Amino acid sequence: MRSLTLLFAAAGLVAGHELATDYGRARTLETTSELELDLETTLFEMTVNGEPVEGRGGPGGGGSSLVRKAVIVDEIAAGTKASASKVKRTFETLHDASTFSFGEEERTDERDFPLAGVSVALVRNEQGEIEAELVEGTKPDDAALLEGHLPELALDALLPAGAVEVDGEWKLEHDAIRAALATALDARLFAEAPREEGGGGGRGERGERGPGRGRGGMRGGPARSLGSLTWKGEAKLTALDEEHGGVECAKIELTLEGEGELPEFTRGGPPRDFALLPAAAPALAGTITARLEGALYVSLAEARPVALVLDGELAIESNSEREREGEVFTTRSRQEGKLTLNVSVATR
Repeated sequence: MRSLTLLFAAAGLVAGHELATDYGRARTLETTSELELDLETTLFEMTVNGEPVEGRGGPGGGGSSLVRKAVIVDEIAAGTKASASKVKRTFETLHDASTFSFGEEERTDERDFPLAGVSVALVRNEQGEIEAELVEGTKPDDAALLEGHLPELALDALLPAGAVEVDGEWKLEHDAIRAALATALDARLFAEAPREEGGGGGRGERGERGPGRGRGGMRGGPARSLGSLTWKGEAKLTALDEEHGGVECAKIELTLEGEGELPEFTRGGPPRDFALLPAAAPALAGTITARLEGALYVSLAEARPVALVLDGELAIESNSEREREGEVFTTRSRQEGKLTLNVSVATR
């Protein structure tokens, strides 16, 4: 997952510093994660048979926002310095709040996800396989949501594979970055509900939707498009005595870049906030790019991550074309905006 390229200043090799979570300590760690995404439609064009549609061209206007929060508690019961062997994990909070606007229309949506309130026991057996067992809460309709979880912290994926000195650098590959961002992007934690036929869901006053409504219109959107990114990144240990949240930490500076192609939606059109298109939008395909910078803070004394702070830019470009009743409809749109992710890890 991680390829390590250490750069040593001066002459000779030195032992370096171990930046790793110690799972040999029985303790409870609480991970709180908040993702914020704000996008503005900077371009929207629509044509019919090659002719611009009045009121459907130019800068476009409108936008979308998302705040996604997760609180995950790990009770570490057994393990070694390198890995956990028995952990009780409780998904205390898994929540989205989103807003979508297009022209004068605005819709809001809030929801919790199937694993919210669920506790699972994660046990690594002698063969190294992870066994998951429901301990508390309601079993999700899709039992597969309980599978595939690792007992270690997600942020461990950003740490170097070996000892490193100050100014040491290492590469981060796609799998490591996706694993590290799991508290914001993991499809098991934030499982999409099946689309309702006809795009169901009632509408409240001023075009707003109440919590849990409007699956055909609000589900997915830019948050879903983040899953299409292929990542690469670089990490550099820049300090050993940086204070963060009152804790003395090693500071690892991060640069993450992602790009990808959006999937083409062919049944029922895309979610309405995916590229801020009308409800009757045709099949859609496009590209997404992201660049994030920030830092990971690690306590050497407590042998665990303390925080991840990232912010940067996201851009989505999409194009579509369809034919209906002898007419060809095309649309082109571009969204641009800011993405921030703050993750903190604390002992309980």
